[in-house]
Amino acid sequence: MSRSSSRGRMRHLVTHPLTWMSAAALIVAALVWFGGPLLAFGDVRPLGDTTPRLALLLTIALAWGIAAVLLGWRKGAHDQRLVSALRQQEAETNAGANQHRSEVERRLTVIRRKTDETLARLGRDGGRGRIGRRAFRLPWYLVIGPTASGKTALLLNADLSMPFGPPQGAGGPTDDVDFVFTENAVFLDLAGRLTGSGSEPADGQVWLRLLDLVRRLRRRQPACGIVLVVDASSFAEMGEEARRSLAKTLRRRLDEVGERLLARPPVYLVFSKLDRLLGFSTFFETTDRSEREAVWGMPFLASEDEREFAPAERFRTRFGDLARWAAEWRLPRLQEEPDARRRALVYEFPEQFAALGDLVAPFIQILAVPHRFDRPPYLRSISFASARQGGSAMDLVGLAAGESFAAPSGLPRPGEPDPSLSRPFFVREFLAALAPRDALRSGLSTTARRVTQSWQMAAAACLGLLALGLSAHWISRHQAASAYAAAIESDAAAMQDRLSSSRFGSRLPPFIDVLPILNGLRILEGREPGEDLGRIAEVPALQSAAGDAYTAGLNRLFVPYLTEGLQATLADEATSVPDLYQGLKLYLALSGERPLDTLDLPRSGAWLARRWLAGSSDADRVAFAAHVAALGTHVVAVSPVQASLVVDARRRIAAYTLAQLALDVARARPEIEALSPWRPSDHAGAAGPLALARLDGGSMWDGLPGFATAGAFDRASLPALRAAAAEIQGDAWVLGSSEGRASSDVFEGTLGLFSAETIRLWDGLLSDLTVRPMPTAADGAKLLSLLVTTPSPVADLLSAIAKETDLSPPAIPPAAADAIAAAVAPAATTLGIGAPADPGRVVTAAFAPLRRATAASEGNASQVAGVLAAFEPLYRQLNHIAEGGNVLELGTEPQTVSAQIDLLVAALPPSLQPFFKRVQTAAMDLIQGASGERLREVWNTTVLPACQAATLNRFPFSARASEDTPFEDFKSVFGPRGQIAAFREAYLKPLIDTSARPWTWRAGRPEDLSLDAAALRAFEQSDGITQAFFPGGDGPASRFALLPISLDPQAQVARFDVGGQTLRFAHGPAVPLSAQWPPALSNAPAALTMTPEIDGGTNMAMGEGPWALFRLMNQAASRRLVDGNALLASFSLAGRAFTLKLTPASTRNPFELKLLDNYRCPQL
Repeated sequence: MSRSSSRGRMRHLVTHPLTWMSAAALIVAALVWFGGPLLAFGDVRPLGDTTPRLALLLTIALAWGIAAVLLGWRKGAHDQRLVSALRQQEAETNAGANQHRSEVERRLTVIRRKTDETLARLGRDGGRGRIGRRAFRLPWYLVIGPTASGKTALLLNADLSMPFGPPQGAGGPTDDVDFVFTENAVFLDLAGRLTGSGSEPADGQVWLRLLDLVRRLRRRQPACGIVLVVDASSFAEMGEEARRSLAKTLRRRLDEVGERLLARPPVYLVFSKLDRLLGFSTFFETTDRSEREAVWGMPFLASEDEREFAPAERFRTRFGDLARWAAEWRLPRLQEEPDARRRALVYEFPEQFAALGDLVAPFIQILAVPHRFDRPPYLRSISFASARQGGSAMDLVGLAAGESFAAPSGLPRPGEPDPSLSRPFFVREFLAALAPRDALRSGLSTTARRVTQSWQMAAAACLGLLALGLSAHWISRHQAASAYAAAIESDAAAMQDRLSSSRFGSRLPPFIDVLPILNGLRILEGREPGEDLGRIAEVPALQSAAGDAYTAGLNRLFVPYLTEGLQATLADEATSVPDLYQGLKLYLALSGERPLDTLDLPRSGAWLARRWLAGSSDADRVAFAAHVAALGTHVVAVSPVQASLVVDARRRIAAYTLAQLALDVARARPEIEALSPWRPSDHAGAAGPLALARLDGGSMWDGLPGFATAGAFDRASLPALRAAAAEIQGDAWVLGSSEGRASSDVFEGTLGLFSAETIRLWDGLLSDLTVRPMPTAADGAKLLSLLVTTPSPVADLLSAIAKETDLSPPAIPPAAADAIAAAVAPAATTLGIGAPADPGRVVTAAFAPLRRATAASEGNASQVAGVLAAFEPLYRQLNHIAEGGNVLELGTEPQTVSAQIDLLVAALPPSLQPFFKRVQTAAMDLIQGASGERLREVWNTTVLPACQAATLNRFPFSARASEDTPFEDFKSVFGPRGQIAAFREAYLKPLIDTSARPWTWRAGRPEDLSLDAAALRAFEQSDGITQAFFPGGDGPASRFALLPISLDPQAQVARFDVGGQTLRFAHGPAVPLSAQWPPALSNAPAALTMTPEIDGGTNMAMGEGPWALFRLMNQAASRRLVDGNALLASFSLAGRAFTLKLTPASTRNPFELKLLDNYRCPQL
């Protein structure tokens, strides 16, 4: 029999279609590979190269793979149809006879009516409800199991959200099927008699017809899963044969589900009524809600395609993990439980649970065992749960022991008391997680699976074609790399010949003669091999050789020219200091004093090209700059320097201020030189050149440097100034100094020079501005007509100037400003850069009157517009004269108008008055006709000097200051009637909303004040100082209580003395001390001492002066606010710690130094 079976297998192998297909594919592949080169069409051999033959072989392999998949799929489908036909025949034969047909139809009518009512119920909201919109998209689950297994109780006690409530009659026996709707799934609760082994024949037919109904409702995915519920207590009480019979029945029902639904949904096996196990309620009594809702079980099959496995062995392995977990949790429960009887139950429950596992393993073997004719049920997981607690407990251990002692009903043992509260255990998370876990990828019908497999095959074919294309692309790239290698070898040989023929004598040949050689070497080095061509071994070596050739060219041809040119530039007395500085830096770097790659070589190259090659072409200048930039990436030989030349250059640079040098360097930066000039004619409208002129005879088309405009300040000018200051500071070595001035000092000076120059330029333009000559009344009338008619060229020009002189930073929210300042502060401190918050404040403040004069408030014309409107009567008078009118008819009207203009012009900023005076004088010469203090002037001349004198570099506003702020100055500035409070009350009170903190500007604040949020915060901080130090109106003064908290054991006594007010603490009871500041004894010191004294250590901390207590508190190792406004301070003397609490009598704590430290006077 063995020999005949072997012959049969051999015959089957030979006659199998896949064998013939494989043999044919191999023959065709051999013909393509060996016979392909012989195939020719004239001189063309399409398969002569290996690349097309490899591509054709890949296509043959791909076609063979697709054919094999199709054959396998067809055979599997045929086997499936055969097995399904056999099982369906058997199921229909056993389902029932014709005499039960009427009963089946009646019950099916009830089921259909329930289905229609449920779907109609979903549609009554018009599709607006969440469940109504997703009725057919929600996953459906079949809930099956033996009668009284607890299926309905499991659903109703899972605490799931049911939009339509539980089904009618829920809680009692299920009538065939109930639809249970939750937020995430639809559960079909099937009666236990439909799946039982002893059911009537009609039940079997109803079961099969119900499955057909489900498939008609949801063809693509009839059921997303099956929840199989088994009563653990009843299961344990069954005999072995009964359990085997139950497993076979449930296995048959699961197979029928697969046949009828044409799908293989996952099965979730749940053993319910676990509370019937002895000790369950006591063991899990202390679990919290999250633990009770969790899943207690195990995953079983990871994939529905898994075939080769032993169900019983897999169950025992994974069940053992659960049993070990229960055993490990037993010890904590035993420690928690005080009652001896309950402790015994807790101790025994893990054994009870393990005994249940021994009974379940054979059941799982029958339920999930695979066989050769069909796939087993897709048993996804096995869980244990209890929907509610009740009924008598079951002692599995006692039953097992009873069999050994011939007591079939078990040994008599005390039972478990009924639980005080019935709660679901391990149910909610299991049911709630079904829909999102497996709903989308499980339970697909055969048609849906075929569609999915078709897509997978198409994706595999696309991947094969992609691999073919990538192979062809790699071959073509390899050929291109080979061509690149041959070309670069040829070019390198030619350049080497030219370089070898270049021999210099004592004098260098003209630079234009060697520039082509340098350009060729640079091109050779920079030639790109193409994407990914460097993977072949020869290409990197060739690129390295080309780089070495360019390095040799730079050293032999370029560096000598560069060194000689720099020496000539440094020796030339006509060289400007900025150029001298740039040249000296590059000259020293070439000598090896600094690495060349630390210099901005592209900028140096462009500068030298402009200076040395002014008469050459743009291409030569660009090439020269590129060679200079290349010095930073190549090894350049060190050139000797002329020491006398360096000393003389440094002497000339030292006579020039660093700030001025930084300003010149900033001006010479490419981004600054690229700025367009600011031309007045571009901002005065079309009538500007007809009406306006310049006193110096210049043109309105003559521009101001763009460097000095607001449009370029933030994006170009300010960054250039910072970069130049940092460059000067970092290049101190150029001047022969190892340490330069701080970058912040250089920047401050550079910013001051920039501000002064900017103010000079714009003031010069304003003072140089005039009108064209008015020789006659007609000319004057025409010119005034242009000036007073909207749009006025002078108004437009002055508005443009006001805009370009406003260098204030963009307004940002106070919170964002604080965040930015906090983030930048550490870096600024490290780098030594302390730039002001508003770098352009000097220029902005200088032209603030101009902006106020040109700004129009809401509903009113601007001051300039008002002045121009005042010239309109003069225009009419000049027009009257120009038209031949009698000048005597005007009477004193010109003088009256001139007097009005005098008043208006006098109110203008001084920089604008000359222009309007010239206009007025010119007009009044034809017809014989000719600003008050501002808010900043008051502040800057009265309050600000006093505030700065009291706060700058003085303690307590600067923690490290040696000088103190006198009390009289402090009171004069910050007192309730001090200068800041008086100024705020007199000028700013209507503008500030102080009803809440932080303070805010009231709506309608005059725009021309230009007060920012920083000033408001400074005024609010000043008010906080006033409230803290002057709680009763007089002061500064404060009453407070001192309470010792702790003292280091190494110290016996700690004394804290404040001007004779002494707090003594010797590890005894903490007795508070009431004190006041300042003390009665003026300028008395404040001191902290500890005894016994330690030799060589600091045994006393002391503060002196009027702020002695504050200086002492500033020496605390740590300070923090506690209990609202109390200050907890810890001191350390000679390694011994002492902590006390200072509680002020007022709500604000003046001793929190953060209130004063880093205070800055308001800047308006």
